[in-house]
Amino acid sequence: MTFKFLFISLAGAGLLFGQTSTSKRIQIQKDSRITRPKLTGSDPYQEERVKILAKRRKHLIHEVKSALKTVKDLDQRAELQLRLANLYIEEFKFSAGEGIDSRAYLQKAQGILKDLLKHQDKLTRKDELLFQLAQSYLEFGQTDNAIATFHSLLNQYPNTSFKEEAYLQIADYAFEKSQFKKALDYFSKIVTNESSPVWLYSHYKSAWAHYNLDSPQGALKHFKSVVEAEPLQGNASHSLALKKEAIRDICLPFADLKRYEEGILFYKDQGGAYLRSGLECLASLSQERGDWSQALDLYQSLLALEPHYKANPDYSLARVDIYRRQDLQDKVFSSLEESLDYYLGDSTWKEIFSSDTKSFEPYKQAFEETSRKIALDIHAVAQKTKNPKLYIEAQKFYELYLKFFPLTVDSPKIAFYRAEILYHTKHYDEASSAYAEVYRNPHAATETRKNALNYALMASLTFLNESRKKQGLTEIQATTHKKRKASESETVEPYSEVETTFLNLSGEFIVAYPKDDRAAEVLFQAGYLQYLHQDNKLAYQSFWKVIQNYPSHKTSLYSGLLLLDVLNQREDYPTLITASKKLLSLSALKDPKFKEEVSDVLRKSELKEAEKLEKQESYAEAARAYLKYNETYGSQDKKLQQTALYNASVCFTKAQLNEEALRVQESILKNFPSHPERASLLLQIAKTYESTADLETERLKFFSKQATFSTFIKIIS
Repeated sequence: MTFKFLFISLAGAGLLFGQTSTSKRIQIQKDSRITRPKLTGSDPYQEERVKILAKRRKHLIHEVKSALKTVKDLDQRAELQLRLANLYIEEFKFSAGEGIDSRAYLQKAQGILKDLLKHQDKLTRKDELLFQLAQSYLEFGQTDNAIATFHSLLNQYPNTSFKEEAYLQIADYAFEKSQFKKALDYFSKIVTNESSPVWLYSHYKSAWAHYNLDSPQGALKHFKSVVEAEPLQGNASHSLALKKEAIRDICLPFADLKRYEEGILFYKDQGGAYLRSGLECLASLSQERGDWSQALDLYQSLLALEPHYKANPDYSLARVDIYRRQDLQDKVFSSLEESLDYYLGDSTWKEIFSSDTKSFEPYKQAFEETSRKIALDIHAVAQKTKNPKLYIEAQKFYELYLKFFPLTVDSPKIAFYRAEILYHTKHYDEASSAYAEVYRNPHAATETRKNALNYALMASLTFLNESRKKQGLTEIQATTHKKRKASESETVEPYSEVETTFLNLSGEFIVAYPKDDRAAEVLFQAGYLQYLHQDNKLAYQSFWKVIQNYPSHKTSLYSGLLLLDVLNQREDYPTLITASKKLLSLSALKDPKFKEEVSDVLRKSELKEAEKLEKQESYAEAARAYLKYNETYGSQDKKLQQTALYNASVCFTKAQLNEEALRVQESILKNFPSHPERASLLLQIAKTYESTADLETERLKFFSKQATFSTFIKIIS
């Protein structure tokens, strides 16, 4: 016969901060291996019969069956029938109830007993008949029939020698059916007889019945009776087993009654292994019931029993859990940090047990899981409540986790969440570095790495813009494309540390995720920063990459105008002209305003190239460049056309190419009669005529139409 008792795990389930466990009636949850002792029957020849039956049982069965054929006396027949039934039962027990034959023996015995019960009203051993019939019902699993038969036995024969066995069977049955009051009534009939072989057992079961009836005081009394009793003669091993069970289970009523100090003294008196197991039980129960102070003291006592005990991590984890349930976050952190240092750091405990991987690894995993869940729980509450202090707490726990568990599957995720908190609390520089570490961790998930680099860039850019804002500089955004001031020097301005970080992250992002939606913006912002630092070569390359790789993105238009500005400030007009033409040829860059501006740059670039040649005193080349500009763009801007033609004439003159200069000058006077340099042009023309003695030619006629009399007189004089 088996029954159940409580088993409580030391490791408590994790709760969110602020949650507590309420005290509840403990339910019996586990089968015990304690069985009740057997009671002997009333047959004085039992031992002898057992020995004989062990050798000659089948022969005896045959003899009894033969005798039944000849015996006529009813009382003798009844005695023989009962003996045969007992032989069948013994044969069933001898075969341990296994196999079809053994069941057949029991079925035959039950049939004989039922037959006797019907026809032998005056049978002198009818109580034994009822008892054996009830037992056969039990063996067949017909418990209800068995209990009914035991009740009949007690009702008909209240003083039968089988009464204690009947009491016990009824009590056990009631206990199994959770009819604890009824069970107590029958167990109490047994415990009055201290010499009964089942006296201790009945006390033990009575203790559990009281406990389940919410009577811990009664349970405590019966458990103590079991512990304090002397071993029964001839049944010492069974008495010891019951005592062990009682010593273990008595902690339940101690805890329910909150008599922890008494319980501690009780277990100290027991000593040895009982002390540790008893303190463990009391600690676990006090933790379960929310008796926090008592639980902490008990776990501390357990730790003090032996500093290098194998299961000490269980006690330390329990203390962390208790602080956690009380929402004492400082205590949670200090307790957890101390435990991690001791069990996973350089300690004697670790030195002893780390080689035992079957024991060490589960504890390591338990600490990892505890550290991770606490950090995640605090962070979740911080996000929900927007409590800045909780964000700081979560960050501390994340950093503690990463210190002791840098290479777990969850480490990249934890590092990412830590970076998230740094960003949320506006520590953008640290956040950028933290996110970058996650990205550079090859063990991080693909999506986590991408998000990490993305956020690293965001944090770095935010920090960069904060720095620029303090200096009164323009912030760098995807839409920022204000042109820089022209500088006479082409020396690259040094980058700050934060700017270098941003550029490095941008480079990593473009290489890793060139097709990402943000890639164009990232590349443009990097190029714009290079542009502001006079880093013309890199800026020029970055802007062209934007145009080539992301021509449809809005930053392509900004990139186009800025790269032209780079060339313009460097006065690299040939390249500027080529670049402008290239931009105008790209179909993706179809914005009208953009094309108009680039066209204007191209037109002015051609003019600037001619001016540059003039400054270099390459007058003939300069003059022809001015004429080329006039042919290509003259009609687009009349004012610049006049300037270009006039400059061409001057350059031809300086190059002593008077004939070419004369043709240009005549063209100016013909097409721009109101030219501001008209008088000067006429003088130049006149001097050219004079030098060539060509006053009687058609040119003189042209000149006479253009010049006034006073002008003519002035010329010839």
